[in-house]
Amino acid sequence: MIYALRLTLMLLIFEFALCGYLVSNKLLRVSPTTPAFYLDDPFLRRMFEELSNEALVGDDLAWQHLAEALLGQGHYAYAEPNYKQALKMNPENLEARFGLAFCLDKMGRMKESTEEYRTYLKKETSKPERQKLIFYAKYAIGRNYLREENALEAEKEFRKNPKFVPAQYQLAKLLIRSGRAEQSLPIIKKYLEEIPHSLAFHYLDYLALSELNRPEEALAAKQKIGESVYLVSLNFNNDYIDPFYMKYGQERRLNE
Repeated sequence: MIYALRLTLMLLIFEFALCGYLVSNKLLRVSPTTPAFYLDDPFLRRMFEELSNEALVGDDLAWQHLAEALLGQGHYAYAEPNYKQALKMNPENLEARFGLAFCLDKMGRMKESTEEYRTYLKKETSKPERQKLIFYAKYAIGRNYLREENALEAEKEFRKNPKFVPAQYQLAKLLIRSGRAEQSLPIIKKYLEEIPHSLAFHYLDYLALSELNRPEEALAAKQKIGESVYLVSLNFNNDYIDPFYMKYGQERRLNE
């Protein structure tokens, strides 16, 4: 009799423990975040359902892929929590770290974005195949400071990115606007030698020469503007997002 009572008690304890585990596991389990309005698009609905199901049972890469698919569609607010879950599972996931920083950047949360970009740069190993993202991260930090109207910190960040043309363009423009047009000319002339038909740098050349009261040279620079084309992209957004759109978006549907 005592043995039976003990056995019954042990079974009850086991059942309570099992129920508690199952309930807590369900409550603590994170669900993928996706927009509901894709229900009208069978292709995107199926794609997001598949990626969400993979994330539920998968590792940090599965969550990262879901976030990238959302990013490719321009849904930064939905991509953010999925990137965060990927990083919770693997803090060393550099692709997820950069993606999170980019989402915060696009949503106007500059301080949070800058912090994530800096974390990315601290962890990045500077491998040649990842150099482009390093350039982007450094440039984005400087651009965040510009958006916060902190020209001094922005200038410091652009100076740390000497091999990235958009950063040097922003640096030259800051020098002109702060009354240091003379210092901007070496930067401008350097890139006009490398990109002789750059509309952006010919325009800066005109501004700098006008600021320095050199009217004849400024007029010549102004004439060059009309002969130039837009060759310097000052925004890396499309370069970063397009591969995700091609992999997960309507372009994939067309290819299929």
